[in-house]
Amino acid sequence: MKPLPIVCSVLAVMASPVSATPFGIAEGTPLSSLTVLSKAGEKTYYVAVPIPNEMLVSYAVIATPRQGVCAIIARTAPSQAFKNTRIVRSKLEQSLSRYGTPKQVKFGSNAPFMHMTSRDFPLQWSKGLPNRLSSIVLETIEEDRAFIVELSYFYKNMTGCSRDIPKGLDTGL
Repeated sequence: MKPLPIVCSVLAVMASPVSATPFGIAEGTPLSSLTVLSKAGEKTYYVAVPIPNEMLVSYAVIATPRQGVCAIIARTAPSQAFKNTRIVRSKLEQSLSRYGTPKQVKFGSNAPFMHMTSRDFPLQWSKGLPNRLSSIVLETIEEDRAFIVELSYFYKNMTGCSRDIPKGLDTGL
């Protein structure tokens, strides 16, 4: 019976919870190990996530073959009512409060759209984040006359992802 505690502690390390990473997707996850629903750009793909959030309906990753997943961007369903968007954003902000007080990102003196107040500007968490996250950004955006809350998780390998040149564009002049 002596070996049992060692086996249990090894299994506990190996079986770290998937939920320890945003939506169950860790930094560097190869795109091939995700369920890709569609391609949205050179490095952006809509995916099905292992652990969805009930308030969010679409998920995209920024990924390259060399870096794997560098960022995860999740969005709410579009809403015509800015008030509804503000309620969802407040709930998401409250859940992110475990990372401390966010920094408010400002775009200048003018709000990006009519209903926006200073408290609706993007919020950024960037200190003491777990799981090799470099920052988390929560913002409200207007798209096609509807409001969406967007939650973005950026991993530390995002710099490498930004430098990766898509195949076919690396040939020079």
